[in-house]
Amino acid sequence: MNKLQFPQIDQASVRNQLRLLGYQDKQVYLRFFYPSDDPRKQGDKGRKSNYLNWQEIERYQREGRGVYFVINGGGHKNENVKMTRAIFYEHDDLPKELQLNLWQTLNLPEPTFQLDTGGKSIHSYWVFAQPISTEQWCPLQKDLLEFADADRSIKNPARDMRLAGAWHISTKEMGQPVYNQTQSVTTSGHNYTPEQLRPAIPSTEQGGGCRVSGVGENKTRTPHTYTPNPDQL
Repeated sequence: MNKLQFPQIDQASVRNQLRLLGYQDKQVYLRFFYPSDDPRKQGDKGRKSNYLNWQEIERYQREGRGVYFVINGGGHKNENVKMTRAIFYEHDDLPKELQLNLWQTLNLPEPTFQLDTGGKSIHSYWVFAQPISTEQWCPLQKDLLEFADADRSIKNPARDMRLAGAWHISTKEMGQPVYNQTQSVTTSGHNYTPEQLRPAIPSTEQGGGCRVSGVGENKTRTPHTYTPNPDQL
């Protein structure tokens, strides 16, 4: 049972997520943002850091900011990222149980690990056996998002995602903050080559070069109705 209290960071969970992604140094490109329902978010571009500093992370969490990091590493800008570590998807319009088992419904390989954000989403990751170039990564990531009808905006090389062991912060109707820790829910530890993943991820017209900016990104989509495999019922 997790006995940590907000804003204490579960350092073991952080290290485990980084280990699964193949990180071997302390340079991690962190970002800190207010939640979408926080009025302070308007006009605030967030905060950045290039290294794990537990006191700094907890200070930003006390301010009410969520904690994210650039999954692929390399820097905060897309042009800084030369090599990539994983493909991934998230949904916020499906029940969590369905999200957790969606890879089976889609006949995808088992994710390397999955995180429960503490909010609406399960984040699923397929980590490469060896890092691959952004040129290889972009069409594979885009096609995964199309195939899974996932959040289409998470397709740039410097995409940030939630940090395991940190706290998801939201607000009740009466304005009271709600704190839920982002936690690992499954870990297979399997790593994959692009050649192993591609047969399960159909190529689409969306595949191609990397997008450089999120400006003008249309996140609107018509949600699919997924029918779980009988073994999941």
